[in-house]
Amino acid sequence: LLDGTISGKLKNKTIIPVGTRVDSAIKMLVHDLGGETKYIIDECTTTLPYSIEKEASVTIADVLEEICDIVSYECFYNNEGYFRFRKALKPEDYNSTPVSWYYTTSGLYLSGTRDLKWNDIRNSIKVIGTTLDNGTTIQAIAQDNSSSDLSIGAIGERFELIEDDNIFTNELAQDRADWE
Repeated sequence: LLDGTISGKLKNKTIIPVGTRVDSAIKMLVHDLGGETKYIIDECTTTLPYSIEKEASVTIADVLEEICDIVSYECFYNNEGYFRFRKALKPEDYNSTPVSWYYTTSGLYLSGTRDLKWNDIRNSIKVIGTTLDNGTTIQAIAQDNSSSDLSIGAIGERFELIEDDNIFTNELAQDRADWE
């Protein structure tokens, strides 16, 4: 998901310039920045009326919602797990739109014991500390490249940026990144 639950936080400051086609901006956010490979983006030739500028650690979903509000479109994941971007349905469209529901008896799920909090799962942490008098910025990165079920190789990168001016050495930054 692109709301920060599983993934979807911007790693760097992101600027989408005025005049960018909306469908191109959506694809850039979902595919290029979010890493989503299953998506259906309807054509939208409208261009952005202003530049959208977001800082690192803002969720991609927040940017998507802002763009959807501009053009009265909607974005969501459908029953097959595809990210969808389409014109928002109005009541008069209901009769001509197929129902998005299907019945299956395979994979009947009766119970479960695992309760992951996807909002808390991160496998790539960047810590930025203070800037020293000589202009050097203290920073470190920790990434899970192991063979675990939650590693970058298994679920993709789940990035978190932590800024803390109390960190004044690279060793402290690395310790904090490793701990997180």
